[in-house]
Amino acid sequence: MFFLPYLKKGLILSNAHNLYFDRGSLKYVGSNVIIGRTVRFRAPHEVVLHDNTIIDDHCYISGKLELGPYSHIGPNVSIIGGGVTNIGAMSGISAGSVLITGSSNFLVPTLDLPTIPDEFRCSSQASFVKLADFVYIGSNSTILPGVDLPVGFACTVGSILRAGNYSSWALYSGQSGEKICKRSTSSLVANKERLDKLLGRDINLNN
Repeated sequence: MFFLPYLKKGLILSNAHNLYFDRGSLKYVGSNVIIGRTVRFRAPHEVVLHDNTIIDDHCYISGKLELGPYSHIGPNVSIIGGGVTNIGAMSGISAGSVLITGSSNFLVPTLDLPTIPDEFRCSSQASFVKLADFVYIGSNSTILPGVDLPVGFACTVGSILRAGNYSSWALYSGQSGEKICKRSTSSLVANKERLDKLLGRDINLNN
């Protein structure tokens, strides 16, 4: 493997799960959790990963994260901004997507970079991104600060989602995040009892 000479001696042996952090430094890790070796958490002590979750390689995550059971974050996903991200059960974020949990005020000149001393920094606006259960985000989509997506929401490839009101069990698309159609829950309704048992609670399938 060509990169081995560039790694510190013993790095792989001492950190078999990940190149950037000790798995034990995470706030909570459930059972059957898979974390890619190249996933990077800026604040691992603020990360909660529930049972049966996966975060694929080359993801970069800053701020607080709670990932619900049976959910998946695909490769090359960035969660940035230093705010709070909550992702419900059985939700998926596809490859290359960006979730932005905080931003600067671009309407005025700011000094808001991590390289600038705190006493000079201004205009930073930390926020949140929240995904309910059964939410699916298409590849290379962008979710802006303050977005709260309801149960069963889905969007197509390359969508841009801004803070606003979204419908549950509906498909959205495009740079303006327009609603395309409702999503059928018939297949989930047929298995609701089993899903309730799997998640240990009554899931919302109202369409």
